[in-house]
Amino acid sequence: MSTDDFTELLRFLPSAPSRRGFLAALTSGLLTVLPLPLGIDETAAENNGKRKRNRKQRTRRKKRKNDQQSPLLPANPITQVDATCPDPTGAFLIRDGNERIAQTFTAIGSGALVQAELVIFKGQATFGDYILHLGAVDASGVPTNEVRAESVVANARVPANQSTVSFSFANPATVVAGTQYSLVLTRPGSSQLEWLGSFGDPCSGRSFISPNQTAAFEADNTGIDLGFTTFVRS
Repeated sequence: MSTDDFTELLRFLPSAPSRRGFLAALTSGLLTVLPLPLGIDETAAENNGKRKRNRKQRTRRKKRKNDQQSPLLPANPITQVDATCPDPTGAFLIRDGNERIAQTFTAIGSGALVQAELVIFKGQATFGDYILHLGAVDASGVPTNEVRAESVVANARVPANQSTVSFSFANPATVVAGTQYSLVLTRPGSSQLEWLGSFGDPCSGRSFISPNQTAAFEADNTGIDLGFTTFVRS
């Protein structure tokens, strides 16, 4: 309402007391109306506070759930020597490269088997890359044809005569402490495959032979354990 309209309204009122009563009524009305927006603001603020608390609670619950579903991995995994067989003492198994030689072992620790070292003798002028498989064994401890991880070392990287050859598994398989596995060595296309070891069964596993890439393995009865070292990351 404008000032002129308000003055014109007062001019038509019959007397001063009545005008005062009218103003009092207007003022009283304003006083009763004004608190309403304040109450609405307080309610809105309270609702906003509840919504914020609910969002925080949902965020905390989601974080706890994610933490439970995704356990933290070690910040710095450690690679360490696991199963091993003593350095060779002059024994060896020599086969045609298209055959397979295997040595079984029992994992000491659990984790990813990332590397294995074998003691190999390479004859002069021989050819063929060396392939190492991490394999499984059956209930009797005999290697199977199941391949869990594979590593290939090019012939050119292996020096002539005796050397320790390191095989790294790009996609390592997990081994479990106390479980038996096999290391299977082959050299397809070569006329010579020689893996050095020790007589007298000094290790917990034993050696096996397969006449080709698919035939079953048979125990080697010469009493040789082949030299190796495995490395597990945990």
